Amino acid sequence: MANFFKIIIATLLISLVSLVGVFIISFKRSFLKKISFLLVSLAAGSLMAGAFFHLLPKAAEQLPAEVLFPAVLVSFITFLLIEKLLPWRHCRQENCEVHTFAFMNLVGDAVHNFSDLGHLRILS
Repeated sequence: MANFFKIIIATLLISLVSLVGVFIISFKRSFLKKISFLLVSLAAGSLMAGAFFHLLPKAAEQLPAEVLFPAVLVSFITFLLIEKLLPWRHCRQENCEVHTFAFMNLVGDAVHNFSDLGHLRILS
C-alpha cells in the first residue's frame, strides 16, 4: 500500500510540472518572443540527448555498428535536406496566407505510422 501512495504522489508531482506551460502562456507577448528560441533549443537538445543517451545505446545492442551509425548519419542528412529544400515552415507572423506547418506535421505523422507498421510486421 505504501508503494501505491508513492506512485500517486510521484504522478501528481509530474503532472504539476506539466502545468508550467500554463504559467508561460500568461507572460507578456514580448517576453515570450525573447525566450521562445531558447525554449525550442532546449526541446531540440532534450530530444537529441534522449536519442544519443538512451535510444542509440539500445540500438547498438541489437545492430552492428557498421549498420547503425551510417543509418544515423543518413537520417540526419536526409532530414536536414528536407528542412532546407522543402518550403515547409512554421509561420511566425500573426497574419499568414498558409500555415504549411500542418502539412509537415501530417507527413511526419504518416512516416511515423508507416514505420510503426513495419515494426509490428517484423515482430509478428
